[in-house]
Amino acid sequence: MNSNEAGVGVDSLFVNSGLSLNALTSEALPPTDDESICMQSSENMCLYVYTGTVRSVYHISNPNGVSGFQEYHLVNFDQRLVGATSNSIDVEVTSKYYVDTNTPYPVNRNSLPENIRNNYLQPQPGWIQSDDPEIVAKANDLVVEATRQAEAVDAILAWVRAHIEYDYDAPANDASSVFRNRRAVCAGFSTLSVALLRAAGIPSRYHSGCATPFGYITGEGGGWHAWVETYYPDVGWVASEPQSSANVIDPEVIFQGFDQCGSSGTVITRTSYVNDSSSQYNLRTPYDNSIRYSFRTASIPSWDRHPLRVAPLLPTAMLPVTNPIGSLALQVENWSCDDEDWQVRAEVTWLNPDIITGTTAGNALFSINASGMSTGSYSAPMTLYTTSSLWEWDLRWAISRTITANLLLVDRVYQTYLPLVAKNQ
Repeated sequence: MNSNEAGVGVDSLFVNSGLSLNALTSEALPPTDDESICMQSSENMCLYVYTGTVRSVYHISNPNGVSGFQEYHLVNFDQRLVGATSNSIDVEVTSKYYVDTNTPYPVNRNSLPENIRNNYLQPQPGWIQSDDPEIVAKANDLVVEATRQAEAVDAILAWVRAHIEYDYDAPANDASSVFRNRRAVCAGFSTLSVALLRAAGIPSRYHSGCATPFGYITGEGGGWHAWVETYYPDVGWVASEPQSSANVIDPEVIFQGFDQCGSSGTVITRTSYVNDSSSQYNLRTPYDNSIRYSFRTASIPSWDRHPLRVAPLLPTAMLPVTNPIGSLALQVENWSCDDEDWQVRAEVTWLNPDIITGTTAGNALFSINASGMSTGSYSAPMTLYTTSSLWEWDLRWAISRTITANLLLVDRVYQTYLPLVAKNQ
């Protein structure tokens, strides 16, 4: 099995040999938190859901040449060589911030390819202890409510992000040590993540490469870094960055790296950067922000995680045209980090009031008066917003979703009565 298949690179060689990654002076420090300033007023670590694509092109040079680079292709990440000279290479890296997976959870082990079952679900003694009873118990606890694999991956990686502190002087970086010490460098974040994922029955592997100076704290020649990949039966391998994101990894890394990463004379220059990604919304996590303010995750099109939750999704009322007076009730919850308040706006004259505001979880009750309207079906958009003094001047910047209210005006509303049946004594 070659290194591209196994996902084992420079970091794992050091871990397996018993050497400390802390001795690697070129190792990348954690990625920066873009949302941390925004989140300082929140008590919860916040999860940002992103979608779109980001692409970077890097010029990598060293007077003695650049060797060891490999092209690499995953579901959400792609890197390819676009140019080369005697002492440099040009690399294009593309990251997708969405994964179109529908894999249910628990994962059907018997449906996995044999090499996946044999290589990426098993513990690795002294390194990835996915059979550690404490790790198994925590993994089971984290995924107890998951119904799809992406949910389980998000739950596990968010917990790691919220509970493990980056510590360049961490005593050890194998999974069991990190779980107990709650401190690690990138290798420890990755070994613990892989152990938790495998303990939860999710195929995963440790991977390493070169972090560039763009997004990480490194010298101009980059630094060695580690992350994880998980296998989805319906789409394939997906990369995640346990220190910052789930089901997505930014294009600030070079997979498999190259031999001169972090070496004297190496210079990494970003010659092109195209960001077509955007944050869809954010959600509160159950964790406090004492270690990290935020965590990012890829959009999963089949998974509706909108923080503004409403029931019913299609509110409908049926009234007789001879007496079209009634009501429409909604149950609303706001799970976003922006604010605990929400607001529903109706945009038709037969619903009143026009605006209803609530706090956290509550009910919105609209009265219906369709007097003068004819028999038929009517629909009206209702917009649900997060509210905050920050957004009052322009609701375009608030988190929102649109639902449709339906009204059926009929000649007569029939009622059906079920017969009462005496219970045998």
